[in-house]
Amino acid sequence: MTAIADVEANTARIWRSSFQTELTTSLEATLREQALAGVRTALETALSEELDAAVGFAPYARLEGGPKPAEQQRSGYFRREVLTLDGRLADLRVPKLRRGNRQRPWRILTRYQSTLPGVLDRAL
Repeated sequence: MTAIADVEANTARIWRSSFQTELTTSLEATLREQALAGVRTALETALSEELDAAVGFAPYARLEGGPKPAEQQRSGYFRREVLTLDGRLADLRVPKLRRGNRQRPWRILTRYQSTLPGVLDRAL
């Protein structure tokens, strides 16, 4: 007669030696990559919309009276590394202004912030 502990040990041994652990690991990696892609898209969109709201103009918008002041002109993006609960985003694109970028307060991702709070990360 086999003890319950032996049955559990044998079940664990069979599970470890089966193909399903590789399948589970592969599936987990794929799901993590998909989650990171979703977090990246949501963060980049939110940062762009935050800058639109702060500046008052969409990208490439023109004024009728002439050029926009330098404080309201975009100047591309800079790359930033951010750690999330699902992994590391190595090159998040953060929009920047031609002038006044350092003084501008960000609400979503503050200056020098390299990790996302768990609540924000799960919401994204």
